[in-house]
Amino acid sequence: GRTAATSRDAQRRVRAQREKQKLAHEFNRQHAQRDAEREHEAMLLAEYESKLGQQQVREQQGRREVGIRDREQAEARLRAAEEQREAERAQVLLAESAMTSGGKARQQ
Repeated sequence: GRTAATSRDAQRRVRAQREKQKLAHEFNRQHAQRDAEREHEAMLLAEYESKLGQQQVREQQGRREVGIRDREQAEARLRAAEEQREAERAQVLLAESAMTSGGKARQQ
């Protein structure tokens, strides 16, 4: 009874932790790739600056700032999703404990 529930809870926590690590790893991999692309862009931009007028340079800068904003928004979405999962997990645990304590009350 109780040990099975505890074991299930532990397994659920391990699975959730693994899922979180997998998401974080993928998230970091994608952003490392984007950062590398951004560095490459910056290098190209330096070459550009000598050839092009300031207007194009300013537009490019604006696009890079948008990219940074997109990344911050993506990070905020990831945090929100994690908080949502935590809340759902807490609800499941509450429901499970209510069922087990309700069951014990009926048995007595």
